[in-house]
Amino acid sequence: MVLTVATAAALVQWIGPAALSAAVSRMHPGWLVAAIGLEFAAVASLSRTYVAVVRSMDGDLPAGESARIALGAFSLSQLLPAGGAVGGVYAARRLARTFDPMRSATAIATFGVISMTTLGLMVGAGTTAAALVTGVGGGVAIATMAGTVVLVVAALATGRAVRDPVARAGLVSRIARLTRRDDATRRAWIAAADQQGDVFAHPARLLPAIGWAATNWALDIAVLAAITAAAGLDLSPVAIMATYGVANLANAVPITPGGIGLVEAGITGSLVAMGTDAGSAALVALGFRVVGDLLPVAIAVPVVLTGWGAGREPAASVGVTIPATARAAGRPVGQRLASP
Repeated sequence: MVLTVATAAALVQWIGPAALSAAVSRMHPGWLVAAIGLEFAAVASLSRTYVAVVRSMDGDLPAGESARIALGAFSLSQLLPAGGAVGGVYAARRLARTFDPMRSATAIATFGVISMTTLGLMVGAGTTAAALVTGVGGGVAIATMAGTVVLVVAALATGRAVRDPVARAGLVSRIARLTRRDDATRRAWIAAADQQGDVFAHPARLLPAIGWAATNWALDIAVLAAITAAAGLDLSPVAIMATYGVANLANAVPITPGGIGLVEAGITGSLVAMGTDAGSAALVALGFRVVGDLLPVAIAVPVVLTGWGAGREPAASVGVTIPATARAAGRPVGQRLASP
């Protein structure tokens, strides 16, 4: 909260109180209400993504518990620098109430990969399509198209590799060496990956999870679009997608909790560079922070505080390193991952 207030004060100082006050006077409250509703829908779809991932591994996750996992992991990702990893450990701990620790960690790792890959494909493909349809930003279309193709090829190559037990073991071993894990942890990771052989052999089982992840990110982008409309801006789809991409890149820098300061500067700078007045750009940045981050965190904090130490032996105790989940995810998607 201190960092958020400091960031807001810095924006006011940079933009000027008069410009920001003028931007506030032009706001459309109806669009702001719509943004809040879209954010709650985004959190709900994030919860359903966890359910779909667990079901792909022949498990069952009650709706209430999936909501606690989603809210808790997202909250931690926004409260700590590099909080996506901590949020992943929290999610694995909660999931370990019904699954063994390694299976829980594998499920959360799978969630993280699905969430971040889906985000990259959506932002890349969406920006490319918007640029081609609107005729704005030909250079942006070419660059994002190239990035999207690279991501697709990498995803297909990785998917093909993990279906082969020998190649999968080699990949896990390399990750273990890079992260300086001992031999016992490496063997545990390989065993956990082998337990999910049916998922790797039949990747179509992950389609429901991919669909929910895509829904989550689409709703999050819609939140940003609604906030820009609330600020009285009429931005092209290219501008919205590009701004959302910048926000997520800034959020991924593990310096401040949830990228506080970096995300606001990225959004404001991007919009100003596109010709938006500074007051409205700063208002969008602050609105996206409040609606997209602080509102869900305010609801999630009691869940994190009451559920952190509960459950069976945590996944972290067996040497598991959980990828950042997003919004980024949580967002990731991340998870933001988020958030993401």
